[in-house]
Parts: sequence; C-alpha cells; structure tokens
Amino acid sequence: MTYLVCLAYLASTISASVLRGKKGEKLISVLLFLALFILVVFISSKISNIADAVSLGMGTNGLELKLFENFNEAGASIIFELGCSAAAFAASAYLLEKKVDI
Repeated sequence: MTYLVCLAYLASTISASVLRGKKGEKLISVLLFLALFILVVFISSKISNIADAVSLGMGTNGLELKLFENFNEAGASIIFELGCSAAAFAASAYLLEKKVDI
C-alpha cells in the first residue's frame, strides 16, 4: 500500500507544478490521484491474471517450467506496485527539484 502514498504525493506535486496556486488545484490533485490509482489497480489486476500462466515445478524430467499452471499471483503484483512506488517517488523528487518553487 506504499504506492498509495507515493501516488498521492505525485498527484499533489503535479498539480502544484502545473497550476501553481491557482483556483481548483486541490480538486485537480484529487482527480489526478484517483486516475493514477485506477490505472495502477487496473494494470496490477492484468499482471495478476498473466502471472497465473507460469510456474516452475518438479516433473518427470526434473525441474520444469510449466506454462499456464498455478503461479503466485501476489508476487507479480507486489513487484509492480513497488516499481510504481519507486517511479512515483522519483517523478515527485524530479518535479520538486526542477519545477516547483517552494
């Protein structure tokens, strides 16, 4: 759930850098956060469905890679969400350093 905080921070930073204190900045920030959140959840759910297709297990010939078998769904989603957290944090840091005057 760390990605939620990073996405909220990114949405706030983007709205602050684009609108620079104009009216409606908070509303745009909330709408941008919701859009980013929906996008991440949508992609994460698609990754979980794709992750179902691959597994590694013991077969008759030793260790085998099995396609379209069970796989740990949570692993792929967690890795994706951690990547989103890192990307949102890096984007926020860049915008705060280069674009926003505090």
